[in-house]
Amino acid sequence: MHIDTVRVGMVLQEPIISPFGDVLLEKGTILTARQVLFIKRLGITGVDVVDDPASSQSNLQLACALRNLSQLQEVPGNSDAVTQLYSDLKSVVMSLIEHNA
Repeated sequence: MHIDTVRVGMVLQEPIISPFGDVLLEKGTILTARQVLFIKRLGITGVDVVDDPASSQSNLQLACALRNLSQLQEVPGNSDAVTQLYSDLKSVVMSLIEHNA
């Protein structure tokens, strides 16, 4: 899909790799406005994404929930249980995203 038609919340079907072989964005990444701009600035004109508005909205909501959960890890005094909970929930969220793709 041409980068100018990519919308926030779409999911990459393939990773974005630099000319040096570095993975810049992983397969399954839920695109944010910042990442779309980053892709444009790299001069990439097309990417493979899931093009389903319902899935995109669901994935965006899941990504926001995951980001909020990740902030729990940064609260001083939180235990290893919180870190484990985040890890477990991240696995569930990524599975749901993959299912939506």
